[in-house]
Amino acid sequence: MKVVIFGAAGRTGHHLIRVALSRRHQVTAFVRDRSGLLMDYSRLRVVEGDIHDPRALDRAMKGQDAVLCALTAPADAPDGILAKGTARILEAMERHRVRRLVCLSKAGVLGGDSASLLFGFRISFLDRKRFADLRRQARVIRDSGLDWILVRPPRLTDDPLKGRYEISLKRPKHRTITRLDLAIFMVNQLRSKEFVRKMPAVSN
Repeated sequence: MKVVIFGAAGRTGHHLIRVALSRRHQVTAFVRDRSGLLMDYSRLRVVEGDIHDPRALDRAMKGQDAVLCALTAPADAPDGILAKGTARILEAMERHRVRRLVCLSKAGVLGGDSASLLFGFRISFLDRKRFADLRRQARVIRDSGLDWILVRPPRLTDDPLKGRYEISLKRPKHRTITRLDLAIFMVNQLRSKEFVRKMPAVSN
């Protein structure tokens, strides 16, 4: 499968690249600057560009079968930047008839009990602006009509692979998940139909 990864230069994106390449997928990493990649990967195609530039997105998206998205926004980013960037990706997917999107979100994005009381920490102590952007991103994705899967992990860790995880369509069952286990789950969803147009919470 030909897969393009957005957010490829991040810590989770690094694991997505590793796992996707290990599964023999043909991987394209979309990055602003290739020097931001954590290591030199064999068999990796890199496209440099701005996510708001349709021409750069078209270079990355042409001929792809699916998208893995692990975009993040810093705390000081302009309001709505994550949702706006995701909307540009969705537009490029439509132009190139790419149907499958597996996108990283956050456990509290659903609101309600998944956000207001997340393992004992009320949402008022979290970054409200970031969650507002994540919710806008989720709405943009749900309204797209694509075959999307929105993955909702709790806190991410850099611990070693555990090789297992649990899935819930409500609150996550555990407080954390390793980035590598998360990446394995996300790559597994490239072909699976189980969670299409659903928002699974995955944790271990």
